[in-house]
Amino acid sequence: MTDATVKLGLLAGGGHLPANIIAACEDAGRPYHVITFKGQPKPEGVPLTDTYHTELPLGKVAATLKTLRKQGVVEVVLAGNLNKPSFFDLMPDLTGAKVLARMIRHHDDDILATVCQLLEEEGLKVVGAHTLLPKLLAGKGVIGNFKPTEAELADIALGLRVARALGQEDVGQAVIVKNKVVIGVEAAEGTDALIQRCAALRGHSEGGVLVKVCKPGQDMRVDLPSIGPKTIENLAHHNYAGVAIEASKTLILDAQAAEATADRTGVFMYGFDGDDTGRN
Repeated sequence: MTDATVKLGLLAGGGHLPANIIAACEDAGRPYHVITFKGQPKPEGVPLTDTYHTELPLGKVAATLKTLRKQGVVEVVLAGNLNKPSFFDLMPDLTGAKVLARMIRHHDDDILATVCQLLEEEGLKVVGAHTLLPKLLAGKGVIGNFKPTEAELADIALGLRVARALGQEDVGQAVIVKNKVVIGVEAAEGTDALIQRCAALRGHSEGGVLVKVCKPGQDMRVDLPSIGPKTIENLAHHNYAGVAIEASKTLILDAQAAEATADRTGVFMYGFDGDDTGRN
């Protein structure tokens, strides 16, 4: 658990997760400061005012650290999606260039691990979004009124194996499987684009399961898989059967609305635990 009396720094990208964290801070009376980045996605569903928000260029690492210190931040959380820029678009400062020089690969896991290491070297504690929002972690088993069939459980088992293998190479966190055939894997485009792309590849047929997992050895403080009502709506719109997520390692944003959407549209949500996909 984190200390709700110390100031939290939120390095925020797009999506609804930052808004959930801000709401949790306000409910607890916890001080916080949000940093967003120019030319990058911004948090959805929350207004950002100058009293608790600073926008900086993504490559200006020294300025980011200076702002965190000036604001009296003690703990830092990374939340929300960012677009990966090219080195030339990034225009890093000297500190940013040193960060890039540390990286063996410019893959997501490597970048995030290096950022976390730098923050901790500066005396800041990096915390995971799940420690701030424990109620958003997915539970095990059927979530809602619909459950996967035996055939769909087999697809989930295959999807789990494939997603974990791809995760070893930091490719993505999600795959789509139908009738024991992997239709597509998540890459840089994100889950929503994967759902749409695979619907086209599937042709005129319906069904298929989205499987999302943590990458093997993933740092739980950053980049946890997440779904929300928008994910369920997207699956329903493209006539998928449902989604399987890793229990205790996946965030369900606006869980009540996500479950209501699943029940309304007939999409199943299923939480599996580790290698258990419910077939034993």
